[in-house]
Amino acid sequence: MGLLRLIIAIVALCYWLSSEQADLSLEPSAKGCDVAKTAIDRVERLVKITTYKHNFLLNRIAYMYEFGYDQMPPNGVGMWGITVEKFNDALKGWKSEWARGVGYTLEDIQGDENAIFKPYFNALAVLILIQVQNLAVPARSNIEDQYDFWVNLTGADFTSTKYTKEYFVEKSKKLNEEECMECSQPPSDVVFVFDDSGSIGLS
Repeated sequence: MGLLRLIIAIVALCYWLSSEQADLSLEPSAKGCDVAKTAIDRVERLVKITTYKHNFLLNRIAYMYEFGYDQMPPNGVGMWGITVEKFNDALKGWKSEWARGVGYTLEDIQGDENAIFKPYFNALAVLILIQVQNLAVPARSNIEDQYDFWVNLTGADFTSTKYTKEYFVEKSKKLNEEECMECSQPPSDVVFVFDDSGSIGLS
């Protein structure tokens, strides 16, 4: 009986901690790896609603900006540094049926003057931009192409900043050191070779 109570207490604690963490993704200007991971986890659940996956791009951009602690590019706002103009462009592409999955209506977001500063809505805007522009994010293995995609998607002005393509690639390769992102590279595909020459058989 004592063990059962302990298990229940642990489960309750884990639920409370996860809820507290989830709340941080809705805190204006919240920063940190855990906050970024929570926001990303939430928008990834919307893949069933939208068409395109971000292929780890959100993780890499968040890390490039040091999870909100680093200086954003000019006019960049929030965890992912998108501009107010692009944020509003994303909201123009909103579909009413997304409200249930997102947990908020378009009116909720538009009526929140801090929405763009909240990591969850910031990440959500990126996902919607990808969707409404009918674009496919380059594969996870194509880091340089993802950088070009991000610049074109968001119109980020990296002129006179440290956020060069080389910097992005370098940071992306170090991302595995951030355990909270659970970002270990997926295993390579297993390739089966079928041999019909008869040279392989039971000995």
